[in-house]
Amino acid sequence: MEMDIGRSLDAIIDVVASESDLAVGMRRLLDHCARLRANAVWERISLLDFTAGGERERKWLEALLKAEPPADSVEAFWFGIFDRGNAAEEEPPTAELYLAGSEVYEPDDPTAEWACSPEYFPKGRYAHSALLREISELLNGADEEAFEIGAYVLPLGYAGLAATEACRKLPVDLLLGLRAERAVAAGFDAGDFLTLPAIRRG
Repeated sequence: MEMDIGRSLDAIIDVVASESDLAVGMRRLLDHCARLRANAVWERISLLDFTAGGERERKWLEALLKAEPPADSVEAFWFGIFDRGNAAEEEPPTAELYLAGSEVYEPDDPTAEWACSPEYFPKGRYAHSALLREISELLNGADEEAFEIGAYVLPLGYAGLAATEACRKLPVDLLLGLRAERAVAAGFDAGDFLTLPAIRRG
């Protein structure tokens, strides 16, 4: 499984960097998952409306930045992923996406520790992503190996694709304020992450 995770991170990086269509990118990632572990869950997930999901995330980000704009001192956006769920109440884990921002950005830090103490931590930071919830619910019915692969590949890939698409479509002044540029990354709060295209004027 360790080798598969390494291969999967490379696959996610390639898809997010090369694919401008969120739905196509997610189907490429599902194909990758299917090559690692045959399971009917990949076909069920492929029927979800990824395009509508990405549009919901864009609207969430737009509303958040309008209501709670980051200070111009914020160097980088962090689109974080973590698991919601209550083990005591036997609730299955559900991936959740949120936005934070840091006044420090260290692109060469392999741990992304710079994102751990955000200065920008808005009240509306949680996307409450219906698409991630649907993916999590479907994965919870899969076998353990398929669950582990999907719970790694799909939230990270979706976060990277959705964040890149939203940042590409939203007005640059809303994303940057008075700044000339702002770095962007997406990743698990305790795990791997992706460096996404920086937001720049012009």
